Amino acid sequence: MDNKPSRPDDPRQDEELDRHVEAVLAAERKNRLFWAAAGLLAALGSVGLFVIFAEYRTLFFRPKPDMGEIDRIAFEKTNDPVCREMLNNIDAIKDDWTEIQRPMRDLHASTDVEAIDQGRQKIQQMIAAYKVEQLRRQIIIVKEPRVHEELSRYFKHVLFFLARLDALLAERAEALAGSAANAGSAADAGADNAAGADNAADAGSAADVRVAADAGAAAGGADAGIVETPDEAWLRAWRNVTEDHDKWRVYRQGATPCGQRRDAPPEFPAPKAANAPDAG
Repeated sequence: MDNKPSRPDDPRQDEELDRHVEAVLAAERKNRLFWAAAGLLAALGSVGLFVIFAEYRTLFFRPKPDMGEIDRIAFEKTNDPVCREMLNNIDAIKDDWTEIQRPMRDLHASTDVEAIDQGRQKIQQMIAAYKVEQLRRQIIIVKEPRVHEELSRYFKHVLFFLARLDALLAERAEALAGSAANAGSAADAGADNAAGADNAADAGSAADVRVAADAGAAAGGADAGIVETPDEAWLRAWRNVTEDHDKWRVYRQGATPCGQRRDAPPEFPAPKAANAPDAG
């Protein structure tokens, strides 16, 4: 016989237990749905990444670039030998000026006729070399049409001021020669010694006579009407030539302006006549 006391059924306790059980089951269902959705998204993401990787695998496994091949292609696109020769020759002229620019600065004030003649020879060599490259420019191939205009302006500007330097040195040498001749005549004349000395002084002071510079009219008009002494004109021309070569050095640090030539270079242009218009 069972002596365990019996408990009367409590409906409220059953309902509370049912609610707890239902809450636990609902939480388990929610948890299972969450992880199922997460797994499905992960699977879809993996498939998507695999498809992208398969489609664009060349982007992920690019071969190491062949710099030699890149340089070869770049050279082929700028391979005009005439243009490259012109650039190299102008580089050489620029280097020549860099070497002599400091002695040239004070050459106009020198009284050494031999040094002045040597300076004129160097300047005339540069002028002749520039005129050859000025002709060569007419047959080069460039990537952009504006390059022809830029080179034309450069040639005209630097050639004008080099010619200005040569002319000023010629005037200086003539003044020194006239001064020496007058001094010799005064020494031989004896009685006219004082007058000869005065004439020599006048000839020697030709560098102090103020002149109107016409450089601006030929070089673009920027300097038209400037009044300066020959020494001032010399220094201004020297500075312009130096600045031109500095600008060329900076210009050559950029991309090569040459274009691609697919055929043989044409014949070199013939030098223009002395009275023909300047082609630049």
